[in-house]
Order: sequence, then C-alpha cells, then structure tokens
Amino acid sequence: LVVVTDASSSYVSRRRILLGLKKRGYGKGFYNSFGGKFQNDDESAAVCASRELQEETGIDVDAATMKDSCFVGRLRFTFDDDNAETMVIYLFHVPVRCEGNGVGDAAAAVVSIGDPNEVLRGDCDEIVPSWFEDWYDVPLDQMFADDSIWLTALLSSRVPVEIEGWFHYRSGGLWVNSIMHYYVDIKEK
Repeated sequence: LVVVTDASSSYVSRRRILLGLKKRGYGKGFYNSFGGKFQNDDESAAVCASRELQEETGIDVDAATMKDSCFVGRLRFTFDDDNAETMVIYLFHVPVRCEGNGVGDAAAAVVSIGDPNEVLRGDCDEIVPSWFEDWYDVPLDQMFADDSIWLTALLSSRVPVEIEGWFHYRSGGLWVNSIMHYYVDIKEK
C-alpha cells in the first residue's frame, strides 16, 4: 500500500495527499492509497508497490528507492468471519515534489512529478486518483476503518515513523467496516 503526499507543500499550510476512489473490486466506493496483489511468488513488496503505483497513478518510483527510502511498515489483518490466513500489507510512504506547489520540504521528496494534475493518468480502470488539498479533508468515513488509526498517525508525525499494526475486523466485511481489536506500534525511524 503506497501513501503519496506532496512534499512541496508546507506542513502548516497545505498538506496534500493523493488518494484513489475504487471503481471496482474489493473496497469499491472507498478511498484508499495505492497498491495491489503480487504478480507472482518471486515479486518483492517494493517491486509490487512500484508497479502498482505506476499503473494506478502514473508516478514512477524505482523498486530500490521504494525499498530503501519509502518502506514504513507492515499491517496485518484478520477477519472474524474468515478463517483464511492473515492478510499482510506492506506499507510505503512516497513524498513527491509537485512542481509549482510552493517550497515546503522539497528535500524530503523521493521523486519530482511536475504538474500533479497532468501526471495522474495511470493505466488502471480500477481506481481514480485525486488530490485532497488538506489532510483534514480526507474522507475517513469513505475509507477502511483501520485508516483512521494508522494513516492519521503517519500523516501527523513530524518525523519519519515505522508502523507495525494488526487489525481484526468484525463479521460482515465492508458492510460493517468495524474493527473488533487492534494493536499498533509506531516508532521513530
């Protein structure tokens, strides 16, 4: 799962985040960060994240940068009405520099993307990316319940963090979208 933020916006004035509205599949109608399934057993989490980010947004971040500079943790999910294996999500944070968007902390950017409205093309019919101008405008009521815990912690931290989390969802899936139990460990990187 790749969280994309605008490193060129200042922390106190504009805190932009890129989210995608799911058009089909699991989470249809919900906003989410970007990501997807491994293509095969040999694909690493960083390669998968880089590929999915490019497909869904048009933003190119090479796998080595994704692994070395963007990895911020793992989230594990279990479901009360599903005895399947624990679902593990690898979490990445990609700060981008959107040219013409102020000064901010451009040094923190992993990649420069030019005009953010022109870049968001992607080759995916599953998700529609769009910028939210302020983190406070993130539609948490249209997102998975766990996002209100780990995503807000990631966005509000003034220092780089690593997040390890476990979330156990109630029966009913997306219709209920309710967490029974959770544990989150947030540490400075």
